Amino acid sequence: LYCVTVFGEIHTYDISFCNSDLWRAYTTTSSSNSNNSANVYFLAHLCQEETDDDDNNNSSTSNKEPSIEIIQLPQFVFICQQSINSIQTSCQNVTNLGMCMTLKGIEKTYPINQIHSILLAGFESGHLILLGDGRVLSVLNYPLGQSIPIMTLSIQPVFKQQLCKESTNRMETNVKFVALGGPSVDSCDTDTSVDGNIAFVQLEFDSQMSNYFKLSKIHKSLNNCITGISCFAWRDDGRLLAVGQWDGKIRLIDVHFKNNLLKIKSLGYLSSLGSLNEGSLIGEWSSTTLTQPHGPNIDQQSRLIRSCTFTKQSHFLITSVPANGGALGSLLVWDIYR
Repeated sequence: LYCVTVFGEIHTYDISFCNSDLWRAYTTTSSSNSNNSANVYFLAHLCQEETDDDDNNNSSTSNKEPSIEIIQLPQFVFICQQSINSIQTSCQNVTNLGMCMTLKGIEKTYPINQIHSILLAGFESGHLILLGDGRVLSVLNYPLGQSIPIMTLSIQPVFKQQLCKESTNRMETNVKFVALGGPSVDSCDTDTSVDGNIAFVQLEFDSQMSNYFKLSKIHKSLNNCITGISCFAWRDDGRLLAVGQWDGKIRLIDVHFKNNLLKIKSLGYLSSLGSLNEGSLIGEWSSTTLTQPHGPNIDQQSRLIRSCTFTKQSHFLITSVPANGGALGSLLVWDIYR
C-alpha cells in the first residue's frame, strides 16, 4: 500500500503544446555526485507571468505572458522564471520565437560555475536555445530548416570528450548529441529544399573555459521521414535511437563512433497498430502488426506515437499511442532483439 501526499501545486500556461521535463541535477556516475545531490531534481515547465500594461486612462490591465520556470525538487525551490520575450531579447537577430514547443533538461557531470540548471528549448520559429538558469548560453538558428518548428528533442544519455577547436591549449570539452524532430515538410510554409524534419546537433561544453557552451548542427546523410516526428527515445548506451512518427511507425537509428567520427545509420522501422504498412528491419530483425479486425466491426486504431522509452537494462522498447477521435489507443512493448 502506497500513500501519496501532495506537497505543492504548480500553475502552468493555459494553452501549450510543450510538455514539462523532470531530470536529475547530476548523473548517477558523476564524481561530484554526493549523497545530498543524488536526490536533487529539476522540473521545467511553461507557466504564465502576469504583466501590467497602462493604457491612456492610466488604468492597468493584466496580460498573461508565457515564461519558462525551473523548480528544484524535492526542496521546492524556485530556481528561475524567464519570460519568452526576455529570452527573445537576449538573442541576436531574432524577432519572434513564437511558442516554446519542447523543453529538455541536461544532467550535469560536474558543477558548472554559478549555474544550477541547464536546459534546451525548441521554439516554433525553428530556433534551438541553450539556457542556464534562464539565461541564454547559446543559440542555433534553424537546425531543421528555415522557419520549421522544433516539435520534439532528445539528448543522448552518454557523452564523449574531444579537443576543443577554439582552444589554443588543447582543452578537452564534453560533447553530447541531440536529436531534433519537426512536422512533415509538406505542412510547413517553406522552401522545398529545406533540410527536413529530423536533425542532429552537437552540444559542446566545458566549465573550465569560462563556462564555454556551443551548439552546432551535424551534417548527416540520413533520409527524412515522410511524416512528422512526435517523440524520441535513446537506449541507455546511446547507440540506438527510436523515432516515433505521426503515421504510427517507429524508426530505429544506429548512432556510433568510428575513427572518432559520428556515424548515423537507419536500421528500418517498426509498425504499430493502426499504421499503414508492415514493419521492415535490416537483417534478422522483424516486427508484426495486426491486419484483421478483432470482432464483427473493424477497429479504428489511433496512429500517432505520443511517447516511447527504452526500459532500463532489459532494453525493451515501450510505445504509447493514446486514443483520440473515437479510435482505440495502444500501449505496446517491443522485443526488438528477438
